Amino acid sequence: MLIMLDLDGTLLNNQSLISEESKKYLEKLKLKGHTIVLITGRPHRGCINFYNELNLNTPLIVDNGASIYGMGNFPDKFYTIPKAILDEMFLTFKEHLVTAYFTVDNYLYTYKIEKRLEFYFHLNSDTKIIEKPLNEIDVEAPLMVLAIKKPYHKDFEKFIEDKEILELRSWGEDKKNAVYEIYLKGIHKGKALLDVIELLKFDKKDVIAFGDGDNDVELINYAYRGVAMKNAADVVKEVSDEITRYDNHENGVIKHLKEIIKD
Repeated sequence: MLIMLDLDGTLLNNQSLISEESKKYLEKLKLKGHTIVLITGRPHRGCINFYNELNLNTPLIVDNGASIYGMGNFPDKFYTIPKAILDEMFLTFKEHLVTAYFTVDNYLYTYKIEKRLEFYFHLNSDTKIIEKPLNEIDVEAPLMVLAIKKPYHKDFEKFIEDKEILELRSWGEDKKNAVYEIYLKGIHKGKALLDVIELLKFDKKDVIAFGDGDNDVELINYAYRGVAMKNAADVVKEVSDEITRYDNHENGVIKHLKEIIKD
């Protein structure tokens, strides 16, 4: 069986750790011939420690499916926003941007770095931060997070819609600003799941996936057996085949797996 696992709110507990019980059980599943793949919205540097903790040798899927690292065992696969479109977006809305950033490998590229978003940067001691206007950065982004002042967010939404090859996901808003994630249309965790099924040569009927957040909707929808966490957003539960009886802090993933994979 191919087991696809989201991290935050799914495999990780409320302290953003993998419990010892979960690690031991997933190791047991690997020894029995099951395949574990991590699939997350985090950048590579924000999840490589969990990959290593689990002693995996499978592809590592990050950036909500836009980046698939083969980890030396398989070809890498990256989907990026064309630089020309990114430059046009930046120059059109530069005056109204509160902040914008994206990550490639262990580089954080940012315009007007915003400390309040630092949790999402997943910085480590080796991370290189490049702060400059985005049109001066000669790197293509797998996805971008930005905050834009109101009421210009409506013009921004129209800009993305008109580009046709881009999509946005709202991260929320307050009285002054709206925050979005921008990515290539059709590039999401569900697409990455299909890529990995083909890469690892699995039958679609042998795939189970677990998730909890809005960015997991396609993953759960595309999986033959899509499992929403007990703590999942309603939109995830609506497309799921099953819902765990326990949440992420109660080892919901492995308790569910124990119910369906018999010794």
